[in-house]
Amino acid sequence: MQEMISVDEAVALLRGLGTRPRRVDVSLAATLGRRLAEGVVAPEPLPPFTNSAMDGFAVRWADVAAAAAAGGEAVSLRITGESAAGHPYAGTVGAGEAVQISTGAMVPDGADTVVPVEATETAGGRVTIQRVRQAGQHVRRAGEELGAGEEVAVAGERVSPALLGLFVSLGVERVIVYARPRVVLVVTGAELIRDAPRAPGQIRDSNGPMLCAAVVASGGIVASVVHVGDREEATAEAIENAAVEADLVLTSGGVSVGPHDLVRGGAAAAGFEPLFWRVRQKPGKPLFVARRESTVLVGLPGNPVSALSCFTHYCHPLLQAAAGRPFGWHRTTGRLAEAVAARGDRTLFLRVRLDGDTVHPLTRQASHMLTTITAADGYVVVEAEGQLAAGAEVEVYLYPWRAESAGERGEP
Repeated sequence: MQEMISVDEAVALLRGLGTRPRRVDVSLAATLGRRLAEGVVAPEPLPPFTNSAMDGFAVRWADVAAAAAAGGEAVSLRITGESAAGHPYAGTVGAGEAVQISTGAMVPDGADTVVPVEATETAGGRVTIQRVRQAGQHVRRAGEELGAGEEVAVAGERVSPALLGLFVSLGVERVIVYARPRVVLVVTGAELIRDAPRAPGQIRDSNGPMLCAAVVASGGIVASVVHVGDREEATAEAIENAAVEADLVLTSGGVSVGPHDLVRGGAAAAGFEPLFWRVRQKPGKPLFVARRESTVLVGLPGNPVSALSCFTHYCHPLLQAAAGRPFGWHRTTGRLAEAVAARGDRTLFLRVRLDGDTVHPLTRQASHMLTTITAADGYVVVEAEGQLAAGAEVEVYLYPWRAESAGERGEP
């Protein structure tokens, strides 16, 4: 196990895990926002039949061509029936005949052109075609958008509302997508309470609900949440059970050097191989990462800001990769409103607020103050002993739940 590594080394180790996303066969109702694990081909043509683009009359061009000529005369045809949406005309349009037709209705056999209502007059069971432009006008040919067997979407493509609608139009009922990664959260700390009244020395468990929400914002599913207090056997048992059902095991607290910091021992007892412990960063130094086969365990610090900062920088890209997306973050750029510096030998995750393209560092940066994240859109990475001048262009790592409101519409 490596101890006290750099931020870049920690990211490289996690990126190198080679997370393999699971593939699942799901109904269309469960696909929105998911990434396709396999491409999709059209099982039938689109449109599935030749239909009208206008309300009007389906006719033979041979009968109405005279009305298209310069100075041409109107043509009178006998109306033999109607083709309505969902109720096609059963016969064939013959010479001198016309069939009334609705938008989207099937063009009947024999007809090859549609004349809009506004270019006609009707009386006594006949329609007068006053003007027509060209043969085949206002006719949507079967398969003109997609032919049967043609590729509709490729593997890796995100299912948007428009793509979902296209699948439905083609009769696609199920597709193969990447599964949402399963996360089990193990919360440590005997001082934490959930529903009981708070006694002296106790604090409310904010990390549990906060991290669950962060997992969902990053595209994962919280399979379960286990509270173990500061009990060694319970910690090891919870991690062992989590490894069975989770792609990612998250622990909160218990990764420092105190007598009640039991996560590293519990992970070892559950068969996890430690990869690194402690990163030269602020906040979040006591970060612990281990692996058992394909399951990764990330031991987050107990301080809320440290926990959420580490989650965003390390767990979010892991969950992205596990869901078939690129390993990475939502990022944007801007210019610093004021100079900043990282004092000491640790990389600083500096919480910032965005105002257009201007990046404002927040004044309070303490790791126990959750308000420093509620007011932030993301953070700037300032290297150890580094300084950034006012007006400097910087890269801002957006919190997943802030990405859209800060103007980042895509994915990492």
